[in-house]
Amino acid sequence: MKFFLPFAADEKQAEETYEAIKKFVAPQGDVSDTRYYAIYYRHNGQELRARVGDPDPLTGEPVIAILRSSRDRGPFYVCTPNRGVVRGDPILADGGPHTRAIHFEQ
Repeated sequence: MKFFLPFAADEKQAEETYEAIKKFVAPQGDVSDTRYYAIYYRHNGQELRARVGDPDPLTGEPVIAILRSSRDRGPFYVCTPNRGVVRGDPILADGGPHTRAIHFEQ
């Protein structure tokens, strides 16, 4: 899957918005440069999937971006309009061995 952000008018706006989201999430810790399309993870015993452009399984809001901590096995940051994009902290998803991530094409 080629990189995109939902609601971005073009590639330039997607890049600018992605960088702004990374800066907004930065207080959580250093963010990896890898771009993620989807993650499959466990939360409170449930198997969940977060995918860019789809509703988040916990909030129902559209997933705008998925970032990951640059720490080894660090958490993923699922970003929705009210959780990591416009306001609020991102949704934290486990970055452990049971989590499967799908990258955007490079």
